[in-house]
This record gives sequence, C-alpha cells and structure tokens, in this order.
Amino acid sequence: MNSFEDIQQLWQQPDTNDIPEIGQAIAAMKKKRSAMLLKNAGLTLLLLLTAIFILLLLFHYEFKMITTTIGIVLGVVALAAAMIVNTNLFTILMKQADDAGDNSQYLASLKKYQQRMRFIHTKGISIYFALLGAGIMLYMFEFLQNNLWTLIAGYALTLGWIGFVWFYIRPRTISKQSAEIESMISRLENISQQLKC
Repeated sequence: MNSFEDIQQLWQQPDTNDIPEIGQAIAAMKKKRSAMLLKNAGLTLLLLLTAIFILLLLFHYEFKMITTTIGIVLGVVALAAAMIVNTNLFTILMKQADDAGDNSQYLASLKKYQQRMRFIHTKGISIYFALLGAGIMLYMFEFLQNNLWTLIAGYALTLGWIGFVWFYIRPRTISKQSAEIESMISRLENISQQLKC
C-alpha cells in the first residue's frame, strides 16, 4: 500500500457495505420459494376438496331444475381449471428447486413463473370468475325462485360479494404477488451481477 496505484485501486473498488451478503439473499429466496410451494399446494388441495364436495352435492341430491345441475357443472369446471393452472405453477416452482444450483437457470425459471402469473392475473382469473359466477347464479335460482324479494336479495348479496372480490381483493392480491416475484427476480439479477464482477 505504499504506492499511489494501490490507493487508487482501493478508491475505485465498489462499496460492498450496502450490498447484502449473497448467502443471506439466496437463503431468503429459498424461504420465499418454499412458502410459495406450500401456498400453491394448499390452494390445490382446497380446490380439490371443494370440487369433491360440490360433486357429492350433485350426486347425493336430486335437483328439480336443470339450471342447478348446470350451475354445479360450471362451478366444477371453474375449480378444475384453477387446479390445473395452479398445479402447473407448482410444477414450475418444483423445477426451480432442482435448478437452485445454477443461478441463470433459476432466474429463467423464475421469469417463466412470473410470465405464467401475468397470464393468470389477466386472463385466467377473468375466466375463472365468469364460470364460477355463472355457476353460482344458476345454482341459486332453484332455491331462491319462490320469492321475488329473496331472489333479489340473494343475487344482490352474491353479486356484491363477487364485485368486492373482483374490485378490491383481486387487485391487492395481484399487486402483492407481482411485487414479491419482481423482488425475487431483481435480487437474483443483482446477485448474478455481483458474481460476474
């Protein structure tokens, strides 16, 4: 450190105090991925149990109107589609667990997951809500048709709940999930840049 060149070299080195330790960042991402895996597995199980319950209703009770049966079928189709999409996401997350040794493959897998989530947030949820909403409306008609005020109140409450979920809960959930994935991608890109230096 006697020469001016050594001092200049130290001066030009980036400040590493602000950069989080790579090991901590990777551990935090693995923890988030595990939480996402658990959440997707739980959601798939919940959707499956709901579909089984609805199918048991269909086979256990004899409904008078065909609209009730059509409503149940639409609901089960919506749940089955959601299970398929969620299982696909689960598969991508599981593949990430295998790719954890290679940062570039893990980053590509995470970006693929983000791309699938964008599709779900734009088109998938719309189709799911349309099928499930139509199914619920058709299912309820048999039970609410006898009284006009009960029919109006039942449909108003159901549409109100669907509207609340669509306009309040859905955007918040999408925003939270997008921010979480974007944070993981940016942290991994930052780590990759650090490793290249």
